[in-house]
Amino acid sequence: MKVALPRSCRVAAAVVAAFLLLSSGSAGAEVELSIHRADRTTHPENTLVAIQHSISLGVDMIDSDIWLSQDGVPMLFHDLDMCRTTNIGDLPDYDCTVSANNPLGRFPWIRDFTAGFLKTLDAGSWWDPAFAGEQIPTLEEAMALIKGTGIPFFVEVKDPHMSGVVKASVEAAGATPDDIIIWARAGECRSDEYRDNYPEPKRVVGLWFPELVDDALLQRRAEAGDWAIGILATRTDYTPSFVDWIHSYGLLVFSLSSNPPNSVDIPKMVSFGTDITTSFDAQGGIDFKASLACADGIDQDMDGLIDWPDDPDCLTQVDDSELPACVDEIDNNGDGNTDFPDDPLCDDADDRSEIEVCQDLADNDGDGLFDYPEDPGCEGPLDDSEVPEPAAWLLHATAVAALGWLRRSRRSDR
Repeated sequence: MKVALPRSCRVAAAVVAAFLLLSSGSAGAEVELSIHRADRTTHPENTLVAIQHSISLGVDMIDSDIWLSQDGVPMLFHDLDMCRTTNIGDLPDYDCTVSANNPLGRFPWIRDFTAGFLKTLDAGSWWDPAFAGEQIPTLEEAMALIKGTGIPFFVEVKDPHMSGVVKASVEAAGATPDDIIIWARAGECRSDEYRDNYPEPKRVVGLWFPELVDDALLQRRAEAGDWAIGILATRTDYTPSFVDWIHSYGLLVFSLSSNPPNSVDIPKMVSFGTDITTSFDAQGGIDFKASLACADGIDQDMDGLIDWPDDPDCLTQVDDSELPACVDEIDNNGDGNTDFPDDPLCDDADDRSEIEVCQDLADNDGDGLFDYPEDPGCEGPLDDSEVPEPAAWLLHATAVAALGWLRRSRRSDR
């Protein structure tokens, strides 16, 4: 028999539960996580020290973004301008407070400087002084770390017409096409440039919303030899059948996530059968993958519950998440009471027995008053709070006395 989850667990998982119920069961062990910007949760993003950290943990993939320097060198960097993650604003002539104070009337970009100048900047101190002196890496330097590890470098190419310099950087590092995956986020024409000039690496094309995908697009990309289609995990209008549709053309599905691995969108996309997704957190991503037995649609511990979110600790037959509501010491309905006997109907927030007398909006003592502050002593019809104020008593007594005097006067007049 299925045991009820505590309300707190059910509410936290409610949004995702519907998605998991739709899952075809294809999710689980085969999904791969690409560590976004080489682990921006523990190290300055897109630096060699961050890449080395992710490699040491044995992640599936590492992803980064590359822009071309003024002299055509691919540099690892995410943002359009350089103010957030370097010390360029501390240098003469550059201002990261007012964009118009810079030579070009805007904040500085990677393409404004030579690779030699970019290597003089501090790309680590913004994150933590312990990383002072970390540089903006070149793609060649990153590939030199990646080669031979079996961990491919998943690269979003930001500038157009980079295929030649990307190929040269990979070869100069002694790496192979198997060490790099090209993400042509800008779309089909960018992917086709790599198909024509550097076809050996795997290619992911685009970042497609459902309304932009049709059979003609999928057919073109399959015929062009693309490896995967990119989608945005934070969108809510993807379905398992949409993922299956892409798979039917021999293409994998890469979903870009903006959240840590314990957030809604990553488990959702895994449950849909997504092949690759992203995580900002290398260790968190590894831990998440270790939990994927709880997303495979199998009752692992034979307790009658099927996987996350119904059974978050799916390998343990009796865990806290599986305790019946009303004995789990959780305020399941948010009424301030926890479980039997304090809260015998702990699932029902509207149960009157759980609402304190004098706060239940009932006339408990039948005096025509309804609870605090109107009726502070709501259980006693003649309690002190319901006795009129002294001034009212005086007025009442005076009125009674006056009425009596008037009646006596009328009798004497007769």
